[in-house]
Amino acid sequence: MERASETKKLVKTYGEGRTKVEALKAIDLSVNKGELLAIMGPSGSGKTTLLMILGLVTAPSEGQLILDGDNIYNGSTRDLQRLRREKIGFIFQFSNLIPFLTAEENISLPMDLIGTAGGKAHSRAVELLDYLEVTGRAGELPERLSGGERQRVAIARALARHDSGGRTDRISGYRPRSQRDASVAQGEQRARHGNFGSDSRRAHDRRG
Repeated sequence: MERASETKKLVKTYGEGRTKVEALKAIDLSVNKGELLAIMGPSGSGKTTLLMILGLVTAPSEGQLILDGDNIYNGSTRDLQRLRREKIGFIFQFSNLIPFLTAEENISLPMDLIGTAGGKAHSRAVELLDYLEVTGRAGELPERLSGGERQRVAIARALARHDSGGRTDRISGYRPRSQRDASVAQGEQRARHGNFGSDSRRAHDRRG
């Protein structure tokens, strides 16, 4: 299976001397395309730190992150910004939708930023809204959406660009009402065909 990202001896430390904290200790991790990885562990075990490094937000203190075959933390900050725009989708604990954009505009925005043609961005947004059963809310502002609807729009935004991977931090699971029994299987099938980002099931519990 094709490799999406990989870490080699990843280390992240904060502070120095007696206040030094080792958030990550020599993490070796590989994620294949079409795979969902759940990182579980107690509070303070480094889960969010690892997600921030994988999401190109925070640089590691030591080690390598390889994304689509490229060693990432050798380039400039501008390179990281471009890679985040083109390859990474985030689903936050809270939806973080832009309040003055409609649901459809929130989903289309990442595609607009990388130059996707307006018609194609619109079609992709509509496709995702339909899949997540919020088509009828496409023209609504976030304040007029329920919490679950905002979460679904945030998921659609993260998947909009066919990115190499999505990153989520403490997001609760959602399955459309009419697909509760089949949603995981459908997601895995779509992921294998490259349609909706990474979605498979493998879990790592990194405790201590």
